[in-house]
Amino acid sequence: MSKKVLLLCCLLSATVFVGCGSIGKVASEVSTAKVQEEEAAVAEKETAAETQVTVNAQDAVDQQLHRDKLKKLGIDAMTVEEIELPGIAVIHYDSVNADSTERFVETDNGLFSGNDNLQKVSVPDTYEIIGWNTFCRCSALTSVSLSEGLKEIGGDAFWDCTSLEEITIPSTVTNIGASAFHGCEKLRSVTFAGDSQLNYAGNRIFLDCDNLTSIEYLGVVYESPEDFYEAFEAMEGHTLE
Repeated sequence: MSKKVLLLCCLLSATVFVGCGSIGKVASEVSTAKVQEEEAAVAEKETAAETQVTVNAQDAVDQQLHRDKLKKLGIDAMTVEEIELPGIAVIHYDSVNADSTERFVETDNGLFSGNDNLQKVSVPDTYEIIGWNTFCRCSALTSVSLSEGLKEIGGDAFWDCTSLEEITIPSTVTNIGASAFHGCEKLRSVTFAGDSQLNYAGNRIFLDCDNLTSIEYLGVVYESPEDFYEAFEAMEGHTLE
């Protein structure tokens, strides 16, 4: 074999060796990056879970505080049958803590959730927010009176209120959370009062409301939730998620 041929073979072998080394290095880097990406995703999920636990824990604390305040007014949130929510009330604590004049502007999340005795509720005009899950699974609830001044109805607020047949939403409400009336199987009529300011509706606010055949909004009556969703989403400045 000539020296030129031998030299060429050596060069080719060296090139192949270096090339394989580069490929191996790239593969190693890709593998490392993938592992790091997976670890980052796991860490993100763990952080999100911890955050959710903290939020849920705070919700539970707020809920209990609100229930305790109602109890001091002689109202048991889990057994009361009829209630006009207090707007402004003097809460008597004890001989150590001074009485406090409370102005109620929102219901804490899940405040009456699971009260299957509650039949009638009236929300005064001091309230701006009905919190998430407030009346969830109040299966006996048949009468709801909401006042002008209310701005937001939280997600799942009336979820599974299976006895509710009709409701009027004040014109001042701008936001209704997802599944707010999910599972209200007897609900047949919803009226958005006057010149309704509603511009945001969460996903499927009337999901599984199979008897709902009248939704009045801005002077137009829609015969099904689907018709309402379609018209609402097409309006300028309105968001349906």
